[in-house]
Amino acid sequence: MSEQRIEYRTVIVPSSSFLQLTGIDDKRRALQRFLHHLESGGTLSMSMRVLDPDPAEEQFRIEAEALVLLDDVGFVDVYGVHDFTDQPLRDDDTSFVVFGSKA
Repeated sequence: MSEQRIEYRTVIVPSSSFLQLTGIDDKRRALQRFLHHLESGGTLSMSMRVLDPDPAEEQFRIEAEALVLLDDVGFVDVYGVHDFTDQPLRDDDTSFVVFGSKA
C-alpha cells in the first residue's frame, strides 16, 4: 500500500519542538518531510528559544544552523526574525522564528 501524500499550505513547528532533535541526520530528515508535505508556495514556520544559554561556552548559533539546513534540503526564501516580530535576527537572539518556502 502506498502512502497517500497530503499537502499543506503551512507547516508550523511550535515551541522549540525542532530543537528536541539532536542529530543532524534527524533534523535533515524532518525538514525533508516537512518540505515533502508542503504544497508549492507553502511555508514552514519554526519558533525556537534557547533557554539559559551559558555565557562561558562558545554560543552555538542554532538559528544559523536552522537557516543553513532549510536551504540545504531545498527550501527557498529562507529567513529568520527576532522573537515574534518582523525585526531581523540579532547576534544575541535567544528567541527567534525561522521561515522557508517550497518552490
